[in-house]
Amino acid sequence: MELSPVVDGDFIPDDPSRLFHNAAHFDFMAGVNSMDGHIFAGVDVPSINQKNGNTTAEDVKGLLAGLTKEKGNAAVASAFSAYSSHWGSFPEPAVLKKTVADIETDFLFLVPTQIALQLHADNSSDPSRGDSRVPVAWPPFTKHHRPYLTINHKINKSSVSYDLRSDLVSYWTQIYSSLSSGTREEEEGK
Repeated sequence: MELSPVVDGDFIPDDPSRLFHNAAHFDFMAGVNSMDGHIFAGVDVPSINQKNGNTTAEDVKGLLAGLTKEKGNAAVASAFSAYSSHWGSFPEPAVLKKTVADIETDFLFLVPTQIALQLHADNSSDPSRGDSRVPVAWPPFTKHHRPYLTINHKINKSSVSYDLRSDLVSYWTQIYSSLSSGTREEEEGK
């Protein structure tokens, strides 16, 4: 995202594409904020930014249809099932709005970051070792042991958790990616 690249709240010194050559010499920390996709979600579903905006389950399905169009109706149905599984019978408007932001964050930021981390897990280093003091020991990241740190003003041992949104990361990386492309009948039905 070249709009406003930041690392830990500080703007990075150059365009990200010009910094890749540094990757072999420096450790980088990958991260995702829980609302990274909100700005995009607000464009796709404007009602999430309106205090009295009525965001509906159909809005959620519409967003998913746009993100999954290459896989067709089966992808929309399966993604909707994954994201609505915790709603209950009558979801609150705030839950629907948060779901829209979560979908965009997962699709655009979290899943690609998790894929990159898993791809390079064998080459990751231990941030607990080095010249800088860290507030909590960092467990090793492996393909099957995926810790993450909730960063806020009170970092301690309880800030370390595991498998961030793993059910939804698994949905996008395994279930969605295994779906076949949409059929011609689906395209003609639109």
